[in-house]
Amino acid sequence: MLPVTNRAGVGGDTRYRRNRHEFLPGIGTIPQIVAPNLSDREWVIRAELLVPDVAGGGAGGALVAHGSHAGGYIAYVDGGRLYFAYNQLGSVLTTIGAEVELPPGPVEARIVFAPTGPHAGDIELYYGDVPVGAGHIPRTTLVTFGMHGLAVGYQRGSAISSRFEGKRPFTAGALLKVVIETGPRRGRVPAEDRAGLGSQ
Repeated sequence: MLPVTNRAGVGGDTRYRRNRHEFLPGIGTIPQIVAPNLSDREWVIRAELLVPDVAGGGAGGALVAHGSHAGGYIAYVDGGRLYFAYNQLGSVLTTIGAEVELPPGPVEARIVFAPTGPHAGDIELYYGDVPVGAGHIPRTTLVTFGMHGLAVGYQRGSAISSRFEGKRPFTAGALLKVVIETGPRRGRVPAEDRAGLGSQ
């Protein structure tokens, strides 16, 4: 990019400003600088699944994970049910689970975060348009989840949640893609964010 300059913030990579990211499972780790920024804003995680019709839960594993034991979030399926865990700087772990198992066949597992105040908010879980769970995150991380990047279809590094340890790759062929959509940061609506959350 011309002109060449060493001024901070000039000519930098603007991909982090996107409000919609689409990922396929098994991709390499996405660095923090270009990973979806969920800090202090509304967001939605959508996972398109094709759940095998198997007794006892036809699919399981990590859907998307960002961070480590020192802080981050992870969406996963365990025992046939969707869970979302948020680790606030390694001190407070909030886990929200679905009340029912995923149905077999094609289904969208959706996690929706709505801010309720400064650095806190509510989580709702859906299978398609059906609500299946809800909870509250009392405190969110302000800036970053550290050096660990975002992984899709597996968990990289140390466990974000003590309840879900190991790499735990998602059932082969059952995770089609993950879409993360973000709204504007609270109290600030830059031009690149004005579209808000994208439509389904």
